Amino acid sequence: MEVAILDGGLSELGSSVGQSPLWSTQAVIDHPEAIVNAHLAYIRAGAKVIETATYQADVSNLMAAGLREKGAQRTMQKAVELAQQARAIGPPGESIRIALSLGPFGATLRPTQEFLGYYPPPHGPQQFSETGLNTRTFDTEEDEEAAIDALAQFHFQRLLVYCADQLAWDAIDYIAFETVLLEREVKSIRKAMTQLTEHLSSANQEFTKRWWISFVCPEPGDIRNIKTLANAAIHDDSGKYLHLDGIGINCTSIQHLHPCLMQLNEAVPRSLASRMFLVFYPNGGEYDTEKQSWKPRGDEDANRWATQLANFLRSLDASRWNGVIGGGCCRTDPSYIEKLNQEAMSSRLG
Repeated sequence: MEVAILDGGLSELGSSVGQSPLWSTQAVIDHPEAIVNAHLAYIRAGAKVIETATYQADVSNLMAAGLREKGAQRTMQKAVELAQQARAIGPPGESIRIALSLGPFGATLRPTQEFLGYYPPPHGPQQFSETGLNTRTFDTEEDEEAAIDALAQFHFQRLLVYCADQLAWDAIDYIAFETVLLEREVKSIRKAMTQLTEHLSSANQEFTKRWWISFVCPEPGDIRNIKTLANAAIHDDSGKYLHLDGIGINCTSIQHLHPCLMQLNEAVPRSLASRMFLVFYPNGGEYDTEKQSWKPRGDEDANRWATQLANFLRSLDASRWNGVIGGGCCRTDPSYIEKLNQEAMSSRLG
């Protein structure tokens, strides 16, 4: 199966970035050259797809960080341009693709909620409470639909910022909706993408970019949720939503990939899978759930991770899916991607 190597996590830029609520987007503001260098490091490590430093970027949270509205929009667009700069000065003859990284609504909240999914109204039933009970379920279908609409507006307004800058928009090859946990957010993303195509059509522009939704599986008990999310991503009783091009898993332990794949295979019929690509970019390292922290890295972690991921990608059914994008998420750096690329080259994986 043809494999395109994706980059790794931009959260590895440094502790000051990791402590910012904007994560890697903070470096777009403070140290743009560091973003370009990070992209270049991944390209030189063998990545053929690089993601923009925009995962948590949204006008509202950038304004909360002190920017004015125009400055917030410009920062989001600048992040794409920095990826384009890296692509332009990278090794000659390389075909590098840029993916616009878009996290879920929960990534913009404090504390972040991409792994728990407790969204405040109107995007969810209630804000996360550290002391009381939490729920992700509405009492009525009307409230559920209203939340889908609110989330769709969040994603649509964010997309409008990027397509408003023609240079930035033209640089984007993929749109990557990442770390999605909630079924209602999957539906809202499809709705937002449909709104985007209608918006572009009204301006006599055609939407030609490929796009994917990747789900997150924080715990083994969440594996069964993957099938539900996949069904929401591909089915459309109304017949009005834009069909996605890719589907997969990110920000998840590499040990969970195979059972998650089984859930995807069950949900997506072969006739549809043959027109879609898979995306898998798991975390590096191991997370200690008792201590709520990452375990210290060892010298062989990158080798072990790359071998595991390459073996997993090698096991994929090439007759079922139309290619795969594989790379790293949190706790992966260029050394991980270099090792993965070496595995791909040695086994003709890519």
